[in-house]
Amino acid sequence: MSLVNDIEHDSQVELVIMDFWLVTVLSAKISQNVAQFIFMQNPSFKGSIAKY
Repeated sequence: MSLVNDIEHDSQVELVIMDFWLVTVLSAKISQNVAQFIFMQNPSFKGSIAKY
């Protein structure tokens, strides 16, 4: 019985890790797209970031 519980717990942890990874990748892609969009709309904005 405890073995089955351990297996279920492991698969739940893996699912959480996968979800976290997916969210991280998706948010990185979204922020990248937003940044590219801002740069295309406003070239001087890119220059002000480059100074920092």
